[in-house]
This record gives sequence, structure tokens and C-alpha cells, in this order.
Amino acid sequence: SKFEREGISGIERRSQFAMNSHLLIHRIETIFDRLNTLSILDSEANIIHPMTPTDIEENRSANAYLEDGKVQADRGNYTEAIAIYREAIELYPQQANLYRELGVVQEKVGDIEGEIASYQQAIALQPKQPNWLYLTLAHLLAQTGNSQEAIAVCQASLEIHPDVMEAHRKIIDILLREQKFNEVLAYTEKTFGDSPSSLEDLNVLGHAFFKLNQFTRAEGYFQSAINQ
Repeated sequence: SKFEREGISGIERRSQFAMNSHLLIHRIETIFDRLNTLSILDSEANIIHPMTPTDIEENRSANAYLEDGKVQADRGNYTEAIAIYREAIELYPQQANLYRELGVVQEKVGDIEGEIASYQQAIALQPKQPNWLYLTLAHLLAQTGNSQEAIAVCQASLEIHPDVMEAHRKIIDILLREQKFNEVLAYTEKTFGDSPSSLEDLNVLGHAFFKLNQFTRAEGYFQSAINQ
């Protein structure tokens, strides 16, 4: 079927599209960071602590660097933007959003290792990061051969964003790439049940059963996908 011919490459295109869609909204989420000038969330204890005047001033100063960096990035001056973010990080190493924005610009210049390190540090400082950051990090880790780390990042994302299905699908995509088809079936059926409704999930199950030579079941899932 066309769904089997599409195979992993089609799944990758949809995964990439979802990831790019998340990147488009990262600026909106940054606005919420700037609103956090009166309190600090202790993510482990789930307690909000009032910020001291020093904390508030540090946030404001770091945000000034963020603005300068984004101005340069928007103009295509990525080297200048990276220099601004690095200078800010030297001054304010506990500001997670500085690492996050540095990673965004490092992606523009193709610095994959730097992008990975920046996103990892942003998460280490503040686990409550937007879903797109987790998915992007997982994609980069998988791309560089660190599949188990990528899966762990997806699982961490699901702890923060349990209702977002993209992280589940990224795990399935990684398992498909490693040709772990039995694990694909187990994870997909555990996550979406025996009768998934989305075209992508039906295609994944059909593809996995096909690779396991269970052609009748594969045909059933492909047919269900065609009928949608």
C-alpha cells in the first residue's frame, strides 16, 4: 500500500513538521518567562518562593540580553546573537531561558553539539520547559546516535506534558529506526490501544506488523488507514 511504501520517511516528515510547529511558538512561551519576575518555582518541592530584589534585577538584566540577542538573530546576525547569549550566561549562569535561546540560534548555524548541550542545560536548570524543546532535543540525540538518551528525554517530556502525544510518537519513531518492531508493537498498543484512530498510528502498526511478516494484521491496519 502507499502507506507501507511511505514507511519511516513519511513518519519522519510528519515528526519534523510537528517539531517545526513547536519551534514557531517558542517566542510566546518566552513571554511567560518574562512575566515570572515576582516568584521562583521550586520544581522538586512544587513551592513558589518570593523573589528577592536581587533576583528580580537579575531577571531584568538577563531579559535585556535576551532582547538584544533576539534582535541580532532576527537580522540574521547569528554569530553576534551567540556572543550576546554567551556573555549573558557568564553573568547569569542560572537563567535557563538564556541556554534555551542560545540553542535556538545554534540550530541556525548548524552547531548540533552546542544545541544539544544548551537544551540539556536549560532542562537541568528548569525542567518545566516547553514541549518543543524536549522534542527537538530528542530528535537531535537520535540523529547523533544517542537513541536511549533520546527516549529518556521523551519520557521526561511526558512527565511534564502527559497529554502531548508527539513525545509518544517520537519514541515509536526511534524504535522504528532501530528496527525494534516488537517493541514498536508493544509500545504502540500500550499507548494507543488495539484500535488507534489516527492515520499515523495506524500506519506505524501496519508497518511494524509487515516487518514481522504478519501480513494479515498489517493489511488490516493499512486498510483502516486508507478508509480514513
